[in-house]
Amino acid sequence: MTHQSQRIAYYAAPVLEQRPRAEVLATPPINWERVRKWLLPAVLLVAVVALYLVQSSFATTSELESARLMREHDLLVRQNLQLAADIAELEKPSRIRERALALGFVDANKSIRMTVPLTTEPETDAGSTSNPDLVATWQRLIVDLARRLSPASK
Repeated sequence: MTHQSQRIAYYAAPVLEQRPRAEVLATPPINWERVRKWLLPAVLLVAVVALYLVQSSFATTSELESARLMREHDLLVRQNLQLAADIAELEKPSRIRERALALGFVDANKSIRMTVPLTTEPETDAGSTSNPDLVATWQRLIVDLARRLSPASK
């Protein structure tokens, strides 16, 4: 038997069965109407909740920051008052007087009289300290001044 002489038998099916048929899929196709009906409100609800949470956290953060700034303000006011009290304490006249006396100052209302002897000799050299009488005079003056200014003479 040759190839040409073979008869090919075809499956004979009724005409209705030979038409293409639509197969039912295992998963149904997406129903966009249903998706739109439920997804849009869900997205809006999530957006509203997110907006509320963001606003709430911002308000809480702002409140905490405000409280921190108020505490800092109170601290600075207390420090300012303390510094003002310290300055007032340091500016008291009695404290200033005590400190001046401790440093060796004298009251301004006390007058100090000093007598300076006049020399009749004219000086030949103004910058020279070779004259022993002049040196002795200045030394006596300094000793007298120190004696009068010392706290023991009061």
